[in-house]
Amino acid sequence: MERSGSRAAGAQKSAVNRRRENREKKLALLQDVDKLKRKLRHEENDHRALERAFTRPLGALPRLPPYLAPCVSTIHFSVYII
Repeated sequence: MERSGSRAAGAQKSAVNRRRENREKKLALLQDVDKLKRKLRHEENDHRALERAFTRPLGALPRLPPYLAPCVSTIHFSVYII
């Protein structure tokens, strides 16, 4: 009789652990999604800035957004010179 009681308690503990692990996995995945969304937003901003550099009217000065990474700003300035 004791064994069945301890089995039930053990099964309950493993179910709780499984739920906790699933919750932790879900939180980790949500954090990854947020990080990837942020990275995508930055990439889209960089893309728009470079598109503006290529399509600006001749003689117009470039506007370098402050959020651009230094390497993208260098590329943007190089495109401006061309």
